[in-house]
Amino acid sequence: MFNQAHSFSIHGGQFIYNAGSGMQTVQNPIITYEQIKLKTPTAPSVLTGRDELIGEAVHKLYQDNPAHLAILGAGGMGKPALALHILKNEQVKEKFQDKIYFAPCEMCSDGPSIIQILIQIMHLSIPEGKTGYEVLETYFEFSQRPILLVLDNFETPWNMAGDRNVVQNLVDFIMNQRKVSVILIMRAADAPGTKAWIKLGGESGIPPLKLDQARQAFMLISNSHEENIETLDWMLTQLDGMPLAILLIAQLRRKNLALNFLAKEWKNHMLKNGEKESKLTSVAVSIELTLQVLENQSAKSIRLLPILSYLPNGLPMWQEQLNKLFSGFDTSVQQCVMPLLDFALIYQEAGTLKMLSPVQEYIQIKYPAQEEDLNQMGRYYVDLLKNCQLIKGKGQPIIELHIANVVKVVGTQIRNRADEEYIDACQSVCGYSKFFPMTVSLIDIALDRNWTGKQKRKIEIRFNKVDMLTWMGCYAEAKAEIEKIQDLVKFSFRNYMKHNLPEKIRMRFRMECYQKLSHILMRESKYLEAKQMILRAKDVAQIIRDQVRTAECLQSLG
Repeated sequence: MFNQAHSFSIHGGQFIYNAGSGMQTVQNPIITYEQIKLKTPTAPSVLTGRDELIGEAVHKLYQDNPAHLAILGAGGMGKPALALHILKNEQVKEKFQDKIYFAPCEMCSDGPSIIQILIQIMHLSIPEGKTGYEVLETYFEFSQRPILLVLDNFETPWNMAGDRNVVQNLVDFIMNQRKVSVILIMRAADAPGTKAWIKLGGESGIPPLKLDQARQAFMLISNSHEENIETLDWMLTQLDGMPLAILLIAQLRRKNLALNFLAKEWKNHMLKNGEKESKLTSVAVSIELTLQVLENQSAKSIRLLPILSYLPNGLPMWQEQLNKLFSGFDTSVQQCVMPLLDFALIYQEAGTLKMLSPVQEYIQIKYPAQEEDLNQMGRYYVDLLKNCQLIKGKGQPIIELHIANVVKVVGTQIRNRADEEYIDACQSVCGYSKFFPMTVSLIDIALDRNWTGKQKRKIEIRFNKVDMLTWMGCYAEAKAEIEKIQDLVKFSFRNYMKHNLPEKIRMRFRMECYQKLSHILMRESKYLEAKQMILRAKDVAQIIRDQVRTAECLQSLG
């Protein structure tokens, strides 16, 4: 059982494989620990009506055998809040100690990305030649202490995955581990996998708050002692016991808005829709009511919402970056932000302005980003990337905070405008290997644009993609890209594009193809084929009298 125990060790919280003669680790390049922590919520101060569910969960988790708990139900039901309060229980902390891990799976799109997040939150490293799955497999197998995994927003990878069997198999794999307990949080009626889950709250998932529980939550959040209980109870009934809706309305009440006014506005919305609202649309009504009050009190703040709701990372270092993002704004941006914070449409977390995803989605429907907004964000991120290039060695941590924003904004602008400054921005951010798995999509977007008369630039960008795929270990895909480059070079020789690619440039591209193929073949341990490619590259380098490349080839040949 322990015949492989020598092959890994734990140093300073880092899981390390000892491979071969030396110790090598490969850091996860896809999602960083910091990004994960910025996506991880904290337990709310107010949680009512969930004592029985917390007690049930603690009882199951404290038993000797691993527990598999599912917190299911509609959006806005306070599922993560329940899980976070379970984690705060002293018995849970006593049993699992520092082996409690919270995974925000909204950052995942499939099984491999779930593995990447688990690798990061458990401070593991992937050695060269190993996969994340293998690292988890070995770590779980040799773990001597109980582990508790919380998989939040699991509906994202479940619904986005091209092959659900992959995600299901991963869930089953985790549930088979003898030391691993799981709390799965998901907008669904059933949890994935073929194993049995304990559904907190019963088959229908966690229930809505009862009226007395909703009333208590409303009063605690709004810091009020309502005299008109009948009106309050009527309004809470319309909220259908949904914690998120109660939270938003209670925050409006805390702004000293009259209860009768809130009840009237809520009733008007209900009548307007002509039918009883569902749980999901009740959240939308809560957001809409907040927006109406905001429009009356600070209409200029609305102008920030299309941009702030567009950015998946939010706005990191917002107090420094706000004026840069909204440069040219005709009023104080800080003054416009404060009402958004006050009405809980946005919030601060670790120096980042963020927006809850239900709020974000609703605002993008009501206030979609227009061309002017996209141009504003585009200019901001073009400048940010240029500035990061100037501070060599220090730009990556800054870009890391914005990476999802960069990919979304720059990708959209390349599709819409294809200006050279956005192509330059694409190549700039693609120079950071840590972000390759996210930024390779930008290369694809750039390659889809019209490149008439600019074949040289297109081939150079495709070489960028070859390097990225090679670095990620996607050797077959990298070879396929090299074949496309070779076809482009041949096509340019036989057709009208030969005027765009002079003979020396074509030869240089051929040489680079051979060199990159050699590099890939070496990684695949195909040394004879790699040597043949190096010899071809050397011959071409000598023909075009490229002494540097000739020397590189000779050095590779030994």
